[in-house]
Amino acid sequence: MKHKTGYLILSIILLLTGCASNKVSLDYDNSNPIKIEESAQNLEIAEFLHPSIEKEINNGAIAIRSIESDLNDPLDTSVRCLIEDNLITSLIDNGYKILERDPDILDNLDRESSDKFRLSSDANATNLNSADYILSYRVLECGISYRMPEQDLSSFKVSNALTKQVERIAITRLHLRLTDSKTSEIITAGLLQSEIKDLI
Repeated sequence: MKHKTGYLILSIILLLTGCASNKVSLDYDNSNPIKIEESAQNLEIAEFLHPSIEKEINNGAIAIRSIESDLNDPLDTSVRCLIEDNLITSLIDNGYKILERDPDILDNLDRESSDKFRLSSDANATNLNSADYILSYRVLECGISYRMPEQDLSSFKVSNALTKQVERIAITRLHLRLTDSKTSEIITAGLLQSEIKDLI
């Protein structure tokens, strides 16, 4: 009877301490969406544009467009917006001239582009500038993956078996093309990737 009571008390203690130690709290700054945003912010787009054409491009206007065929797919809209916003910010911060191509903003710009505000946008040509270059992109990967931390297995068993830490990798990977909008010549093309890693 004493053994059964002892096992019962021990089981209750282990259950209570086990529940207490597994409590995990993540704040918003550590959430998956923020980590994906950080990976998109770290895309080194200015370094992607080849130094031999930097001066020429800095004198020309660039429009950023997705290569994806179905631009009306609502599932992809937030990813495209996230990537375009960060590409635009990075290029402007590096001194490039970027033209607005967001459909909603263009509609508002068209209404404001004459002397008098128009209630609706028409399909005629606008007063807005056309681009000298198009920087197009295809999203190859944008998301989160998890894996065991890269370390010696014996040390993992000792240090991480109880904490159950995993490595989180936020990755954004794009295929990019810089095209002359007047001739359709592709000036440069390649892959651009950014990863943010942490332990959770």
